[in-house]
This record gives sequence, C-alpha cells and structure tokens, in this order.
Amino acid sequence: MRKIALLIFLFIFVSVSCKRSQKNIVNFDYNDFSNLTIKWSDFFNQPDEQYYVYFYSEQCGYCKMIKQDILGYISQSKSRIYLLSYQEGIPIKLDVERTVGAISIDQMWFGGTPSLVFIEKGVVGLNLLGAQSILMFLNST
Repeated sequence: MRKIALLIFLFIFVSVSCKRSQKNIVNFDYNDFSNLTIKWSDFFNQPDEQYYVYFYSEQCGYCKMIKQDILGYISQSKSRIYLLSYQEGIPIKLDVERTVGAISIDQMWFGGTPSLVFIEKGVVGLNLLGAQSILMFLNST
C-alpha cells in the first residue's frame, strides 16, 4: 500500500512540476521585437558601431526551427541584433563569403534564410548561412 501511495505522490509531484516549468517558457514572436525590424534599404544605415542582422522568412522551415532560440538570444543579448524579413528584391547568392568586407547594399547578398550578418563600422565582418551555423555561433558567444 505504501508503494502505491508513494507512486501516486511521485506521479502528482512530477505532473505539477512539469506544468509549472512549461508555464515559465516564453514564446517570442518577431512582432515582440518590432523596434529591431529593419528594411533592406537600411541594412548599412544603423546607428550602432557594431550590430548583427538576422535575415529570416516566415515561410522558412529552418527559421521556424530556430525562431525561439534566436529571439530568446535577442531578448537577453547585450549586442544589437536587427531583424530583416525576406522580401522580393533582396539578392540571394550562395557565395556569401564574398560579402565579407562589403560596405554598401550593392555589394551585399544572402545565401538564403536563415542568415546572420555581423557589421562593424559599416563593414560586413561575417555572413553565416543556415540554422546550424547560426546556433553554433550563438552558443559560442
């Protein structure tokens, strides 16, 4: 009888603990960071000396997969990370390493979504393509 009572107690305790921890999970949306949303034409026109631009698409499966990771990181990061949603006219090419050193919109493109670009003093220093690369980078910083 004691074993059954103990099992019931453990089951209830675990159930309550799981529900409590699920309530503490914050689900972010891009709209929560509307103050960080930029247009393609403003890519190089940000007031910060150093900043990142996260390039995503609402329809991108990989973007959906890391959405909470990137938005959670933005919510806690001291670094400025702007959001740029895919729109027609933004150039897409695979050789993103050639954009390192770019200083103007004419020299800039993305490999696709998701991408994360680092800009320092108006110069592209890093252009990462893909969910795995972005997550590894964020985990290393």
